[in-house]
Amino acid sequence: MRRISALGLVAVLAAACSGGGGGDKAGGPGPAATLVSIAVTPATAVTVPGATVKLTATGAYDDGGTRDVTAEASWSSLNGAVAQVSAGVVTGVTAGTATVSAAIGAVQGTALVTVDTPTFVSVRVDPPSATISTGQSLPIRCLGTTDRGLEIDVTAAAVWTSVDPLVATVARGVVSGVKVGGTDVRATYAGLSSQAHVTVEAASLASLLLGAPPTLTLAAGDWLDVHAFAVYTDGSLRDVTLLAEWSSSAPPVAEVSSVAESAGRILTLAPGASTIGASFGGKAASTELTVLADSVIFLLVEPVPSPLPVGGAHRLRATALHADGTSADVTGLATWSSDSTTVAVDAASGVATLVAGGVATVTASYGGAVGRGAVTVTGDAPTALELDATAIAMGLGDYTWPPPHVRLRYANGATYDVSSAAELSVPDPAVALVETGWSDDTVVRAVGLGSTTMQARYAGLSVTATVQVTAPLSFALDAPASVPAGVSWRVKAQTRVQGKYVVETEDVSRYAEWSSSAPAVIAVSNAPDTKGTATVVGAGTATLTAAFGGMTATKTITVLGPLSAITISPAPLLVPSGETRQLSATARLADGRTTDATTLVTWRCDRVIGSVHDGSFWSSGPGTGEITAAIGDVFGTVTATVVREPGFGGLAIRPALQYGSERLPVGHTGQFRAVYVYSVGGQDVEVPVDREVAWSTSAASIAAFDDPAHPGRVHALAAGNVYLRAETTSPAGAPMQASMSLGVVAPTGPPTLAPVTVPLGGSAPLRLSVPLATSTATASAFATFESSDPSVLEVRGTTVVARKLGSVELRARLGEVTVAAQGTVLPVTAKALYVALPYELTVGAKAKPGAFVELDSGDYVDVTQLATWACSTPAVATLTWTPGTMPELLPIAAGTATVEASWSGFVAADSATAVGGAAEPQLASLTFEHPSYELPVGGTLSMQLRGTLPSGGAATVTGARVTISPADVAGLEVSGSYGVVTGLKVGSAVVTAAWGGQTATAVVNVTHAIGEFGIYPQDSGPYGVHPHELLGFNAFENPTFAVFEDALAWASSNPAVLKVVAPGVVEGVAPGKAVVTAASGLQVWPWVVTVSSAPLERLELDGIAPTVPAGTSYRFRAIARWADGASGDVTNAATWWSADPTVVEFDPAAPGKLVTKRAGTVRIEARIDGVTESAEVTVF
Repeated sequence: MRRISALGLVAVLAAACSGGGGGDKAGGPGPAATLVSIAVTPATAVTVPGATVKLTATGAYDDGGTRDVTAEASWSSLNGAVAQVSAGVVTGVTAGTATVSAAIGAVQGTALVTVDTPTFVSVRVDPPSATISTGQSLPIRCLGTTDRGLEIDVTAAAVWTSVDPLVATVARGVVSGVKVGGTDVRATYAGLSSQAHVTVEAASLASLLLGAPPTLTLAAGDWLDVHAFAVYTDGSLRDVTLLAEWSSSAPPVAEVSSVAESAGRILTLAPGASTIGASFGGKAASTELTVLADSVIFLLVEPVPSPLPVGGAHRLRATALHADGTSADVTGLATWSSDSTTVAVDAASGVATLVAGGVATVTASYGGAVGRGAVTVTGDAPTALELDATAIAMGLGDYTWPPPHVRLRYANGATYDVSSAAELSVPDPAVALVETGWSDDTVVRAVGLGSTTMQARYAGLSVTATVQVTAPLSFALDAPASVPAGVSWRVKAQTRVQGKYVVETEDVSRYAEWSSSAPAVIAVSNAPDTKGTATVVGAGTATLTAAFGGMTATKTITVLGPLSAITISPAPLLVPSGETRQLSATARLADGRTTDATTLVTWRCDRVIGSVHDGSFWSSGPGTGEITAAIGDVFGTVTATVVREPGFGGLAIRPALQYGSERLPVGHTGQFRAVYVYSVGGQDVEVPVDREVAWSTSAASIAAFDDPAHPGRVHALAAGNVYLRAETTSPAGAPMQASMSLGVVAPTGPPTLAPVTVPLGGSAPLRLSVPLATSTATASAFATFESSDPSVLEVRGTTVVARKLGSVELRARLGEVTVAAQGTVLPVTAKALYVALPYELTVGAKAKPGAFVELDSGDYVDVTQLATWACSTPAVATLTWTPGTMPELLPIAAGTATVEASWSGFVAADSATAVGGAAEPQLASLTFEHPSYELPVGGTLSMQLRGTLPSGGAATVTGARVTISPADVAGLEVSGSYGVVTGLKVGSAVVTAAWGGQTATAVVNVTHAIGEFGIYPQDSGPYGVHPHELLGFNAFENPTFAVFEDALAWASSNPAVLKVVAPGVVEGVAPGKAVVTAASGLQVWPWVVTVSSAPLERLELDGIAPTVPAGTSYRFRAIARWADGASGDVTNAATWWSADPTVVEFDPAAPGKLVTKRAGTVRIEARIDGVTESAEVTVF
């Protein structure tokens, strides 16, 4: 299964950039109008630390028109330490004033923002009540009134909580409905609280989605399970297969079941056409079914062990797969042939005679289908047949696992596994039986006490092992003591045996002889296919008996009466995604009595939330759906809500700025925050807790959370060590807590801020130190930092990044103390030049040297095409190079080759050893990882070649000659020892590889078009994807596990929310929900995707101010940071701009990639959704 990265999709997702002038005549100037001024409103605004205020930029044009230019303007704050701005939304940082500007080119407008710390006398939530649907979100506000009568929006700074997060959650003022009900949401700020009542209503049914394509073709006698999905107005999805009414327009052609145990199952009866329909809640959906006569769709030739010894014989086997889903052994009915004289095949029987060493493709034809197999023959005769164990001990009912391994041994010591072809036998079937195991391997099952032997025969050789069967630890029947009338279920006869490591339970029902003391009450089957199936016939009591291996087990069962209802517990069910819960089913009888029916019912589950087997529910989700337990037409349901918590790792405490071994000085305060920690894509993602947190310390005399107006702010009171605790609930509502240690130190003097010197484009940490009696402590995490000129040195937390040359004053405030230091940005200079050659060169194989210059900013720049090249060892290698081109090195003799590069006064060289073209080693064997492979049409899978040297060591396979025949069945791409096969049409093909004097073969069976399959998304974070963020889906199909996303038809129910950009890849467009569907010829599989409403807070560029030589290129990446803590690569979605294309020009075919033209310094910019980030690029 593949993972999708944004940069990996450049070819698929080449961004189309569009520009524009004014609006239409009704709303602004035409394309020729020129912008003359920008007005920012309100011109003055007031906010508080942590809160936000929205500004609007309006552009005036020379034709008299105006229009809103908020989204396209570049916003900046001249005092980022007081207020920061993004897309017109200003966030207060600390008390003071800041001028905020909106600019387009050289035209700009400004507003004055005051960040105040007033005294608040009240807060209110607006609106005081709201009604939403499940799955929907609604923004609400918290407005605070000051003692001067001024009302300020403090939504972003308030702490939001929900009384019942299972009904509705709230984060940063956005309320989201979870399930039907009512709850209060509370906003707390400055020690004041207000609340609003939220009513969550059920979303209304919008449409019905059938889990099948509009047209469907099956063969007579086939069956197919089809699901029905209800799609609601909030974008959610619910599997209503069991609740829908199913119909067939032509019952003699096809029937469809509405019975709970098999609802939605189509059974085809005869050739013809029928409309299969489902209806639910007044909505309907249908598919047009065509039923064809049965036919052979595939002929499978059983894989042949490799290699077989010359002179022997091997019986080939062919199995026909019919369109109705059945299979049959047609070995004696097929026509057989061989393409090589090394193997002679009897056309009628399929017996292959091994004539000489070599490889042959054998072909079987039957019913219009053709199957192929590969037979490899070795000229050496085997000397012995070996078993991996000569003595086998088992408890009654147990079987050999792993299966017996049978190997041929040759005179040179080589061995070959022939387990799948060797014939196993046991002379005493009363003690042990030879059977096919669950993985299609041949195993020996213990069915009676005593001892016997097991013999393996192959190629005229044989070997034996002793088999000893001992009594089990127990033998019993697994059945309830009482059952309702009308039920039919399978009773299990089980032995408990001591395995190699643990006690194991073995189901031996099909080997036992069954009887009932009262068949008129409960009848029990002894038929081979239904052994142990008990059916209630009448009222009363019956004793069931199973006899096995000389032992008997009994169970007395009472029939209680007619069944009236089934209930499932626990109910309702709330489960985090990826977890398992055990459910129980209780049958309620007509007379009011109850009995456990967990093992009697048929379990089914809405596929959108997970799967259930024997009452064990595994959640996938997220979403809400129903789990059903049914006996005949009587069924019970439970609503299950699956909460998307991918890799939820719990709760953690973090300092506001950074996480490390920081010390807090006595008398000062430190701000902490509680975060949820998730593991997404192998990396930890921290998400701010969106509900109320209770803060405490282990020693209030050392440190205390004594400021209710600022949750998470701790006050250092005395020197010592203390534990900080945070208590809250998980996103699923479970109580949880976290703790961390904090050292409180007693300073002996004021803090000091270390000066910073940074090369252009680099970054450096800010270090605030506090002097102690014998040492110093770092307190950077608890300070507030600012720069006198962010355009030179920009503060990001406890780090500064160098944006342009110059000097600034850096200030750090710790409590009421402010200290300053100088920050300087220096020009970038080249430090060294490096030449890179491959570790080893091969005579006759060209290599491409590279030259890289290291800058003192830590960057490396490729100057391969700018350097001057030479080779000082012309007898070993020749160098082809002309100025401005890529050099090529051709080794012509074994030895050491040395190349030199010079650039801008720097000289560097590198050497590598050239070796003669390696001859193919002589191998003892060459094999594919598997003898056969299976995949659907359109699917892909990988193959691997493995070579063994005569010494027994592994050989690295390179340059093997690999072919596939016929090529119209499957395509093949080979690289080294690996190959990728793609199914093209139903059929079989033989892959042949030759290398090292050996030949290997494998059969590729393309068995069918993609039928029943599933899809699931890759990790998208706890709150879904975001606008412009990509999400990849994986498709799977048992049992092939081939990758076949490209072979499915992908669609989105709402492209305005989520769009499909490539097979298995979707991109968020706007907040909301959309149903992604993937369709094959037989099935449609849906998945709901939520696009988060969390606002985009800022963009970051991975190169702040690079210094690049002229004539080269540089690639920026744009990283989006959203308000919910998530981040993602949005390079492809961003618009890239250069202030001077004659110095730096962006490549329109490769977003973020710039090409340097000439020396100079230029500003570049990335923009998305009105949020911008810029950098300076210096070209020399």
